[in-house]
Amino acid sequence: MNDPAWSEIAAGQAPSGAFLSLVQLTSGPVTDENAFVTALVLERLATREPAPGRGDVCERALDFLERCERAAPRGGFAFYPIGAQPRWLREPLPADVDDTALCSLALYRGGRWSQNRLRHQVVEVLDRYRLAAKPGGAEWFQPGVYPTWLSDQRRRNPIDVCANVNVATLLEASGLGESRSRGIVHMVEAALDWVANRRERMQAIMPYYCHPAELGHALQRAVSAGVSGADELLARFDAQGWWQGSEDRAAPICCSLGARVVWSSPVLQVARAWKRHQLAEPRE
Repeated sequence: MNDPAWSEIAAGQAPSGAFLSLVQLTSGPVTDENAFVTALVLERLATREPAPGRGDVCERALDFLERCERAAPRGGFAFYPIGAQPRWLREPLPADVDDTALCSLALYRGGRWSQNRLRHQVVEVLDRYRLAAKPGGAEWFQPGVYPTWLSDQRRRNPIDVCANVNVATLLEASGLGESRSRGIVHMVEAALDWVANRRERMQAIMPYYCHPAELGHALQRAVSAGVSGADELLARFDAQGWWQGSEDRAAPICCSLGARVVWSSPVLQVARAWKRHQLAEPRE
């Protein structure tokens, strides 16, 4: 059966295998091919039995993600493949916790990795940067959370609540989440306490995201993975009405620090709508 939404998703895949996003620069919008959006689209396309012809789309996307892995630390993933960072982004981007979590989950769910490999990601990659003590700074910070960059060379290494929720989902999928994700859940709870109903405060708790709905999407993924406490956090998030505008194809997906550069992705929005439609269909 012809599926117009799937056709649009396939058309939004670059020859590299990446799913396209748009970046708003001062000179105008440019297309971008990055691991972050590609992993998020793959998460929406995951099905137990892909329809004929659709598996190749996902396999090429997984190939792209594999090229975003860094040698040091092994298992760390960056926003772009090695040597493929665009010239307009002058600062080299090292591996980070958000891309590492999302890419690792996509490769696991896509059949490329075993659960043992996910455990390697936790113990050998992410735990090297886990903060055992409560860091100074924001009042919602908690012990046991993860700064953004997997690098000791970054002078500024912000803690992003949304990225940490994605890490919690990885922790749960690896089978090591019970003790390690507790600090993340407590941090999200404390951050939402501080935000209250003030939307302008959301940027402070998730500096690499400029639409609050992305925290809702991350919490949905955490609930689906079985992260303890994520369902209460999602219910609290839902009550605030922060989903408004999130289905717009031009809605921002992520941003640089300070929102100087903003990414959107029409193909990701199509994939999300496609998944909602699939879940709403009655099962035979």
